[in-house]
Amino acid sequence: MADILLVDDETFLHEIYADFLQLHGHKVVGIAYNGEEAVALFRSLPRKPEVVIMDQRMPVKSGVDATKEILALDRKTRVIFSSADIHARKASVEAGAVAFVQKPFTLEELLRVLDGVLSNRAPEASSSTGRKG
Repeated sequence: MADILLVDDETFLHEIYADFLQLHGHKVVGIAYNGEEAVALFRSLPRKPEVVIMDQRMPVKSGVDATKEILALDRKTRVIFSSADIHARKASVEAGAVAFVQKPFTLEELLRVLDGVLSNRAPEASSSTGRKG
């Protein structure tokens, strides 16, 4: 399973995502509340997470900007982008995200996309897109 960094300014989502992902065998190695915090946390982790689940609209630094910076530090990290704004999909893919899930989404959909990303196949969720691996 995967080491995951969660990035979202909605505090209640951290617990929901973390509990669900850990229940399915993944390890949440960090939580950030904005893009700037995400980049700093990513930089400080001795072992980089395999996946970052990244929100788009956050204070201080957007998900797109944070994604670009994180991928500049480690191109092997895979970013799954989440946003209620479907127009963020194009920007997320251009920034290097491997998948996009439109909020609101079910936890099962998130898990399906995550499993697809980890197995280096196109995510099965209809709301996802992006580069492979």
